[in-house]
Amino acid sequence: MGCPSVDELGDYGAGRLTPDAQASIQRHAADCAACRLALAEIARAQGPSGEPDGPSDVVLERYAIRSRLGSGAMGSVYLAHDAQLDRPVALKILHRRSVAGDGPLLDEARQLARVRHPNVVTVFDATLHRGRLCIVMEYVDGETLRAWVASRPRTWKQILGVLLEAARGLAAAHAAGLVHGDFKPDNVLIGRDGRVQVSDFGLARPLGPAGEGGEGALLGTPAYMAPEQLEGRGADARSDQFSFCVALYEMLFGRRPFTGGDLAALRGEMRRPPTFERAPRLPRAVERGLGRGLALAPDARYPSVEALRVELEGWPRRRRTFALSLAALALAALVARAARYEKTPLNRICRVDSRAAGAALNERRRATGGGDELEAYVRRWVTARVGACEDADATETTDPIAHARYLGRMRCFDDLRRRAEAAMPAPSAPAGDLPAPESCLAR
Repeated sequence: MGCPSVDELGDYGAGRLTPDAQASIQRHAADCAACRLALAEIARAQGPSGEPDGPSDVVLERYAIRSRLGSGAMGSVYLAHDAQLDRPVALKILHRRSVAGDGPLLDEARQLARVRHPNVVTVFDATLHRGRLCIVMEYVDGETLRAWVASRPRTWKQILGVLLEAARGLAAAHAAGLVHGDFKPDNVLIGRDGRVQVSDFGLARPLGPAGEGGEGALLGTPAYMAPEQLEGRGADARSDQFSFCVALYEMLFGRRPFTGGDLAALRGEMRRPPTFERAPRLPRAVERGLGRGLALAPDARYPSVEALRVELEGWPRRRRTFALSLAALALAALVARAARYEKTPLNRICRVDSRAAGAALNERRRATGGGDELEAYVRRWVTARVGACEDADATETTDPIAHARYLGRMRCFDDLRRRAEAAMPAPSAPAGDLPAPESCLAR
């Protein structure tokens, strides 16, 4: 037989194949290095049964098991009741055994517990249950992204909106030094309240560069893995970015960008850029973001998931910016005509110009993700510049000293505007480092 399909590997890891099918895959792996690596990692993730006995089982004399929510290659998830706080929780119990209570698995769970973000399923506790790591998590009453998309027709804007929320959660985990390692539509939960949360960080590893390899290099779901993961070179935040783009592409187009039937074919398809020929017709910014996020080489992708999110989220703002630019040009032409033919007082022109420049500056702030602090700075800049306009002479200036003072103030405000624009590409522009706009009035 040829290499097992990606779906067959997933079924093998989840224990859904018949004994004959499992044996057939194992015989093939004897002569296939790539498949041996895949099966070795799946076997390492599994172990002798240590599952809870059922509704009567209690973990830590506190969490009473109610029912099984799901199971995969890495572990099983159960709905439980927290008797101490009287609330439902989700317990994820990994298949593999931990050699010591203070081992790497518990350390990893403690790292997960430090991630506090509305788009990440919260980890409450971690302990050992019958020699296996048990992670106590927030219970999300809802459905997976895959089920949400399948339940009714969804527009590409709705799908993109959900995945952008998931990207915020991934970015928060990366900021805490963690990699998800198995991002896919089944690990994005949408609660009944509409909140989007990323779950199942059981495959997470301490954040490190792709290429380090090591234990767990091929843990995860092959269909969503980055090329470096399929080659056993480990995973980092850029690998999560690739998996995120595979999931987004699949939810938008109804198929994955790379559909090879086995690992070798999957790696081969990844050497060619994805196509966007089928509906829906996406904005160029979204296609550009997906194309770069699915790049073969990690260094060719975005430097972070947050940078990718800003790119994907910017498509409506770019259209608004273009429209505002046209409006600003029209306004400038009208102001120039008024100043040339109608002898409009210079202070009136100055006020109009100040507000137009402020509007353009604020639009750029929104397009680059600037926060409330920077918005307040732009308002102060407009107010101070309008105040300086009141001292301007009429078009036919008669006081050269006052006019020279006015020109000096305008140069000062223009310099502050350029410095504010230079700070805006950062997600949180340091408005506090910029000089006070009121300082220009002292000139």
